Amino acid sequence: MRTDPVAGLQSLLVTKSDNLRTTYSAAVTFAPAATPTDIATISGSATKVIRVTRIELSGIATTAQTQIVQLIKRSAANTGGTTAAMIAVPLDVDNAAATATVVNYTANPTALGAAIGTLRRNETLFPLSGTPSNYVSWEFGTRNNQPITLRAATQILAIALNGTTIAGGSISLYIEWTEDAS
Repeated sequence: MRTDPVAGLQSLLVTKSDNLRTTYSAAVTFAPAATPTDIATISGSATKVIRVTRIELSGIATTAQTQIVQLIKRSAANTGGTTAAMIAVPLDVDNAAATATVVNYTANPTALGAAIGTLRRNETLFPLSGTPSNYVSWEFGTRNNQPITLRAATQILAIALNGTTIAGGSISLYIEWTEDAS
């Protein structure tokens, strides 16, 4: 008896898509502090495992400059500063509300959470306004490796700009992550 290979492939694709993790993204453009330290954080969840899969950042300034961008894993949350919640948008309307907390800082935290270590460090150009911007793009979990995993609400991933003065700066930031029970 022969089987229909196309029907088999369609069945496999439907099964695969039904098993995808719930995915969210948050994007924002904002003016950071004049000498920014942590500019954004994503905090883990008490009920879900958070896996960060992608982060992109670009910026402009009134004086073009090279900027150090770091990705730091912290074991405690920052305190103080002025934050704005970034809206977690589900990639599928049927996803439950996100449990990870994502914020950006317009005034530096008064105290940074304890650093476990720096996961990435790049230099990028923040050009003048109106000039095409360079950007930093980090992807995790795409080359048979693990995404950055946050397993508790006390685990924090911070995007930091090293305290370098940015005159008249504006930053565009995008974060993507998945959430599941295990």
